[in-house]
Amino acid sequence: MGRQEIVEKLSRKLLDEQISESDIVYILSRVRKILEINNFPAKYDRLRFYCNLALHSRIDRLPKSTRDMLLRIKAGGSNPDIYQDSILGFEDFHRQFKEFLKEYKLPDSLYANTHGLEKFNELLASIYTDTPIILTKEQKFEVLIDKQGGIRWKSI
Repeated sequence: MGRQEIVEKLSRKLLDEQISESDIVYILSRVRKILEINNFPAKYDRLRFYCNLALHSRIDRLPKSTRDMLLRIKAGGSNPDIYQDSILGFEDFHRQFKEFLKEYKLPDSLYANTHGLEKFNELLASIYTDTPIILTKEQKFEVLIDKQGGIRWKSI
């Protein structure tokens, strides 16, 4: 399947008014496929991370910026809430996803109203719940996003 076909299928799915958890997984799989076809542009490193997090049972290869952010949250340094919001509030995801939609001329109706975006974020959180993110280089621990929107740390 070529890039244009994938973009067209993704476009149709993004126009659906009702969206489910399986729809979001499908959307993220198509986004990741397009990124892969384009050799994973560095400007979409966090978007790729979120796609991988939805599609794999565990993540042990992270963009350096994401690994560093998680370590800052763990250390509880200056303003850990800012970093936690960036990950759990999906700020980084949405910033890069909007850019991605614009670049590929895809519908951005998801951002048309707050309710739709809140629903999307709830479903994202549900997808990511309990998918371990493994940090093994600096410290050996696993990060889990829980259903309440928090982060749990577990030594491994």
